Amino acid sequence: RFEFFAERMYQPRGNTRYGQFPNVPPRFLANSPVSPVISPRNTTVVYGRQTRPTVDALDNCVQQIAKLKRESGHAVCVKDIVPELLRQFGAVSLPDIGVENLNDIPSIRKHREVEESVNTFITGYLAVRSLVTAWELEAAICEGHGISSFAELGLGPFLKNEQIRKCFLPSPGLREPIKIT
Repeated sequence: RFEFFAERMYQPRGNTRYGQFPNVPPRFLANSPVSPVISPRNTTVVYGRQTRPTVDALDNCVQQIAKLKRESGHAVCVKDIVPELLRQFGAVSLPDIGVENLNDIPSIRKHREVEESVNTFITGYLAVRSLVTAWELEAAICEGHGISSFAELGLGPFLKNEQIRKCFLPSPGLREPIKIT
């Protein structure tokens, strides 16, 4: 009797291409607290049945996800964009949407470069100085990148940055760093 149930339990159902788990439904962006579903455009047909988005469609979707996250007051980082992108296209992994390397998507490549630059700057700045305020750090980042405000980097609010939250522990209601002179 147990063998019968064990045999039935591990039988694949439906489409099990690429080793996907057949009983796991795809998660869509509508389930996300960030934004409504963004309709993917410019998809192409591969092998007659499977649709894969073009690089332009992926790039547009990444830009829209980042914009919606910024507008909602969340930090924008690559590790948060990728799951949203997969949910949008109903995929489980990047190869399912035809992406072998994240750097193939121009918006993600650009965003990753900016994010790494800012995080490296934060790490170096905090390592060199023994006493730093969040306001001083934001001003130094803006000066170092030649911009007038942190928002120009496209990473969302300064105090929502993951490294800033770890180092300074700002209260959730705080929108800007307090200027301490």
